[in-house]
Amino acid sequence: MVNYLYKKFNAFKIALAVLFLCTYSAGVVLAGGNILQLGLFAIGCTVYIFLPGRAIYHALDMDSYFPQNGRYHSLYYVFGTAFLMFVYVAGKTAGAVWFPPVILLAISLFTARTKPINTPKKSTADNSQMVFYFLLFSFVMFIYTFLAVAKHTHPTQAGQLLISQDFMWTVGNAESIKISLPPMDIRFDGVVLKYHYLTEFVAAAISSYTGISCYDIMGFYMQGLMLVFFLTAMYDFGNIYYNCHEGKTNLFTLSFFALSCLSLWKVLPNGASVFTYSLLEVVISNVNSQCTSLAFLGVFCGMIVNFTRGNTKGSISYFVAGLLSFAGLIFSKSPIAAIVAIAMVCAALVNLLTNNEK
Repeated sequence: MVNYLYKKFNAFKIALAVLFLCTYSAGVVLAGGNILQLGLFAIGCTVYIFLPGRAIYHALDMDSYFPQNGRYHSLYYVFGTAFLMFVYVAGKTAGAVWFPPVILLAISLFTARTKPINTPKKSTADNSQMVFYFLLFSFVMFIYTFLAVAKHTHPTQAGQLLISQDFMWTVGNAESIKISLPPMDIRFDGVVLKYHYLTEFVAAAISSYTGISCYDIMGFYMQGLMLVFFLTAMYDFGNIYYNCHEGKTNLFTLSFFALSCLSLWKVLPNGASVFTYSLLEVVISNVNSQCTSLAFLGVFCGMIVNFTRGNTKGSISYFVAGLLSFAGLIFSKSPIAAIVAIAMVCAALVNLLTNNEK
């Protein structure tokens, strides 16, 4: 029954997904955003993050390190984000803000040609998995419309609005990054910001290159990018961990939104799940970079699993990719990175002790 529903009614699912996205777009406009700006943001993310990251991925021949699933798509975002931050800092330091967009655009235009994926190709007639992820993305953006976009309505549109302090702080941090490097903490005079602010950094860079305000990017548009990254990372990790089993990979990704403490059906009334646990709310709204950090966590853990299972011997390129993934985790949510580091040390100790007993 489940497999039948999964394989059938794809046209209906696509129509439903489009309806969800139309609702999100309408919510953005009603909140004071702009459809043209939304399109410009999508183009900016493609040109300044996705295409450069894709070029670096293929230049390093990263496909060869993932023989099982053939391609680790989420590394596009890791490489792209790292390169965007590098050229932004370089341009800001050199006083040539115009230079980074030119470099990124040139790399995007002359990006390496995508190689065929090593694994056997699926039948093009069966696009059920693609439809599944498109529908999941659209539905989460539909929830995001009411959970976050409505709460970030421009005061001029709403007349009167109580905006979250956390959200205003993230917007202030992004604006601070545009003003100076290192950024200053907006809460104190003359104090350098010492916090995990990767999401804000990316927002500041895209804002500088497109002219879209940091408020609109953080309040309306940014989560679309981060959700794509998150779903891609969970898909890649699931493929590696479950040996490319389509059903298990899909269920693994869906579980972040529907099972355990992350119960999507309970989040609408007050943002809390079954056990009044608010992780799902902050994953969807990404007000404190939970979605960003979990995406980097998925990429890093997937690379660790791929290496420990002997799928690849690794190399300098593989090590650098893993290091960038972990650096992204630190930069987006350092407490999670600390937990991961401690867990890895504990796992290594347990492995060492059990091997000695054998």
